[in-house]
Amino acid sequence: MTPAPIAAMSGLGDTSTIVDTGGVQFVVLALVVGTMVAVALMVSTAVGQHRRGRGLPLVILAGLFFPITWIVWYVHDEQPYPRVHGV
Repeated sequence: MTPAPIAAMSGLGDTSTIVDTGGVQFVVLALVVGTMVAVALMVSTAVGQHRRGRGLPLVILAGLFFPITWIVWYVHDEQPYPRVHGV
């Protein structure tokens, strides 16, 4: 059977004009916005790493792995609690 009789039997009629552009546009928009946010976070992390005096290879790695970089910065910058001796 050709596709036309199958579409007619299914009750859909001519399916060649059915296009869901709303869903496709939403997915494309979500991908574009998500990519822009990720790139902005990568660039700002790389700039922060550069300001900390690191070389270019480390700056690039920091930008690519920005969530891990943030954790390392947080742990490094936190002052440890002073230990009380003799208590």
